[in-house]
Amino acid sequence: MNLTTIMLQAPAAGGSGASLLIMMVLIFAVMYFFMIRPQQKRQKELVKFRNALDAPTSGLLLLCRKATIQPGNHPEENMNAVAKDSPNPWNALASQNPVVHFIDVCLRGAGQVMFQNNPLTGLFFLVGIFWGAYSAHMISVGIGAVLGTIMGTLTAYALRAPRENINMGLHGYNGILVGCALPTFFAATPLLWGYIVAGSIFSTVLMMAVSSMLRTWKVSAMTGPFVITTWFLMLAAYNFGNIQII
Repeated sequence: MNLTTIMLQAPAAGGSGASLLIMMVLIFAVMYFFMIRPQQKRQKELVKFRNALDAPTSGLLLLCRKATIQPGNHPEENMNAVAKDSPNPWNALASQNPVVHFIDVCLRGAGQVMFQNNPLTGLFFLVGIFWGAYSAHMISVGIGAVLGTIMGTLTAYALRAPRENINMGLHGYNGILVGCALPTFFAATPLLWGYIVAGSIFSTVLMMAVSSMLRTWKVSAMTGPFVITTWFLMLAAYNFGNIQII
């Protein structure tokens, strides 16, 4: 019997599932209003400041370009021609189709588990998860992985996380890890899927908050939000009578 089993089987010291939900909502509110939202405001102010600096120089740059570009020599056309000759079909499709773009972001989130900003790597990783889940007769792990990635990514969009971070899948890998971990310890009941949704959302909020704190020291949150979220939900699961612990 390992430590996890002992802690999950320990008798509850009181409280209920409702108290856990209230606690999660309060933590979410604190992180959003005191950590995430101020960071977003500072980011917007920085963008406005950069735009203000760029505005006076845009006319000068245009004059320089007109002075240096001779008739018959158009570097922009040459660059476009090179891009058209050797495009990445998937990236081109993702940039034009919002649905494909969302799938691309989710696949990149799966790939980020292996520190790979690549949708093909993410696809291989998901195939491996489903293969292992099928072999172990725990297909809920594969379904949870997909659900966790989708919910984590949607949460990042809803909270207006930096678009470059979303596009690299940095808000999907904690969700996929939560989606894999919870079905490993809990039976596949309808309540489990709600548990995964809540955990994936919470891990993304925690990711944004921790990243905001650690940005000063240029330290990444890594999988810390997944670890904290999973332990928090596992230790509180005893208060939910309808969640069956395996």
